[in-house]
Amino acid sequence: MIWTPLDLAAWPRREHFFHYRNEVPCGFSLTRPLDVTERYARAKAGGRRFAPMIFWAVAAVCNRHAECRMALRGGAPGVYDRVDPVYTVFHAQTETFSTIWTEYDEDPDRFAARCRADAQAYGENLAFAAKPDCPENAVNVSMLPWANFTSFQLNLPPGDYLLPIFTFGRAERGADGRVRLPASVQAHHAAMDGFHVCRVLDELEALLGTL
Repeated sequence: MIWTPLDLAAWPRREHFFHYRNEVPCGFSLTRPLDVTERYARAKAGGRRFAPMIFWAVAAVCNRHAECRMALRGGAPGVYDRVDPVYTVFHAQTETFSTIWTEYDEDPDRFAARCRADAQAYGENLAFAAKPDCPENAVNVSMLPWANFTSFQLNLPPGDYLLPIFTFGRAERGADGRVRLPASVQAHHAAMDGFHVCRVLDELEALLGTL
């Protein structure tokens, strides 16, 4: 993992960054349904499991765009060369969850195999961080399969955490026969604008349709 400081003199969002970092520090959340009809059908037919492909697609899309890989060091903004997904695993017996991270791979099948290996090794660990040594370049993905929500808001103070946070709800089939998955992105406005979050969600929907 490599972190590279941004060239502030050449960065088009320099003024936006400092405005939302220092003058009006804020974050925002955007939620919309993703059409996952084909991905859902393939998972039900015994294809690639649904959740690992969401984790993979989130990392794949974030790795396309620098604004999804931003972090501060010494107060200065920079960009990781890549991110890995860290995701939640629910424990029914304790009604708690743990986090597991899986190293990203450009090949979704190799990534799915790594997910299975991590689930076997750490899935029964009830600790908050079931798999230790989560890297700093991990992007958070949470699953909320108990609700098909239209809005989701993390009440985070606009501090130093610049990576986006993803939350997905329960997929449901609508009257038109299409299956839609609620997807929410929490963003720090210093790193991302509405345009960037909308692009991420559009690309997620398109990519999930191909898996």
